Amino acid sequence: MSGPRVLIVDDEKVQRDLLQGFLEKEGYDVTSAASGEEAVELASSQGFEIALIDLKMPGMDGVATLRSLREKNPELAGIIMTAFASVDTAVSAMKQGAHEYLTKPIDLTELKIVLGRTVEKQRLIVENIYLKQELEARVGFEKVIAESNGMKEVLSTVARVARSRATVLLTGESGTGKEVVARAIHYA
Repeated sequence: MSGPRVLIVDDEKVQRDLLQGFLEKEGYDVTSAASGEEAVELASSQGFEIALIDLKMPGMDGVATLRSLREKNPELAGIIMTAFASVDTAVSAMKQGAHEYLTKPIDLTELKIVLGRTVEKQRLIVENIYLKQELEARVGFEKVIAESNGMKEVLSTVARVARSRATVLLTGESGTGKEVVARAIHYA
């Protein structure tokens, strides 16, 4: 299994080749583009988790490229690279959704650390979304199916109790849904 899919966007071929070779050795699945326009075209047919984007390029600059890529894939982690570092460009890049900002010449050790941190952050975001969906699927009064008037009345009472800080004791025969109601109260 290959690692995360990375898109390198840089108008300098030597820089693209250097980064691609390094990242492939690190286990990443790498594709490169010579311009922002090419990157946007590639992104429409391939899914990337991370994009390493040069700030200064002819045509579409790095910030515009990142913006276009994130319109197609909001989860994309963008890392801006530049030889022309300034606070203004860093702030602008971050406002457009860049996760990180690297200065050229790229320190490969720093790149490895930044990519590791970015991959971990992306993994945590995906895991968080998954866990929230799992939790929503397991709890909540709207998930409890009740047809009888008696059970509907019980659920109405339970919903009121769940909003309070009262201690609740649930009793009843085995198989009547005490555990389901307890979870719904607990997570409400």
